[in-house]
Amino acid sequence: ALNVFLTTNRFSKHPQYNNSLTIKLASPTNSTRELREWTRKALRQIYKPHYLYKKVGVILLGLQPEKAETIRLYTQKDYEKEKRLMQAMDKISSRFGRDKICFGTQRKTGQWQMKAEMKSQRYTTSLKEVLYVR
Repeated sequence: ALNVFLTTNRFSKHPQYNNSLTIKLASPTNSTRELREWTRKALRQIYKPHYLYKKVGVILLGLQPEKAETIRLYTQKDYEKEKRLMQAMDKISSRFGRDKICFGTQRKTGQWQMKAEMKSQRYTTSLKEVLYVR
């Protein structure tokens, strides 16, 4: 299943709106393109113009190993082609770095960074953040 949500800033004096939609997928997929299509469809249903949105997100539910994937009887040939495309994109990304290959509809408008005001320290995974006692 795929959950898409959006919300305005609840502390703002502007009009408030939040909504979410969960779509149960007919069959499991690891295709970025297919997940993007479902996300767009959900967003079209819950989006309302003229609101100042603070947060929009996608949550994937019911994740399972790829080997547990069921066979698609009606579009198996197309799905195998899609699978090869995703594997090729993964290989290119691992060899040349993230964001070197993307879908044509993705826009690159500057360097976006996640807000991290409340992020905890990474004592166990980052040597720069390890505590030293003298």
